[in-house]
Amino acid sequence: MLKVGILGAGIMGAAVARFLTQKGVHTRILVRRPDRASELQDQVSETVTHPMEASEGADLVLSFLPDDQASKSVWFGSDWLTTIQTPPRHVIEMSTLSLNYVDAWNDRMQQQQWNAFECPVTGSRGGAESGSLVGFAGASEREFPEVTKILNLFMKKVVFFGARGNGMRFKLCYNEVGACLMATFAESMFHLEKQGISLEQALEGFDMGGWTSAISKSKGPALIAEDYADPAFKLDHMLKDLAYLCETATPKQEAFPMASQALQLYRYCHEQGHGSLDFAAVRKYYQRWDD
Repeated sequence: MLKVGILGAGIMGAAVARFLTQKGVHTRILVRRPDRASELQDQVSETVTHPMEASEGADLVLSFLPDDQASKSVWFGSDWLTTIQTPPRHVIEMSTLSLNYVDAWNDRMQQQQWNAFECPVTGSRGGAESGSLVGFAGASEREFPEVTKILNLFMKKVVFFGARGNGMRFKLCYNEVGACLMATFAESMFHLEKQGISLEQALEGFDMGGWTSAISKSKGPALIAEDYADPAFKLDHMLKDLAYLCETATPKQEAFPMASQALQLYRYCHEQGHGSLDFAAVRKYYQRWDD
């Protein structure tokens, strides 16, 4: 039986673990909160409390962690990489992380002589639950034909960008597009309503647009209902990704003006206590002018 270890029991990690378990894969998921372990114990093959337990003898280890700090703590917080008896055959970091960190992570995996690369994903919770995620791999497809077969179990597409780090470079820019599009959509909806156009009418028009229909159909109803409490992708995660992208600017390279502007909007919403909501809650930035 195929054995897959999953590091991280958040929205994405837990959903992928459940999906793979249903496909007959033996899944061991790292869960550090007892209440979360109780939730998942009947949905996955095993819940474990240490990353080495999830990784020991696995055909593949997948990491779904919220940020650099969490990834560093799980991977390097103890010396388990050098003491594990039977290392996993393959390792993939699927989190969205900073370029500096993922470069260091890839270097460490190379030092361990582990078959590893980064492959951040998109598709949010729905994609994870339905096995239709899309990944952006910092590797070439011919390097890992065996891994590609496993990824095809829960992903509809993997785009291979060749060199290590390139998958993360693309993902950060990809999320910039989503962040800016969401903020622009929220801004437009706010101003249209102020000009006397109903949000329902506006949504009908946006739904017909070539470049507006995706964001309108996925986030429009939440904006109208002002219901962001069940996040597919948290506002704090988008804030983190924008910050990681802006960090990549160098003195010789022009900064990211659009991402920097969007960063201010998402940071404001975070400071107002909306970070745990869906990132569509960036609309709340504009509601401060309602009065």
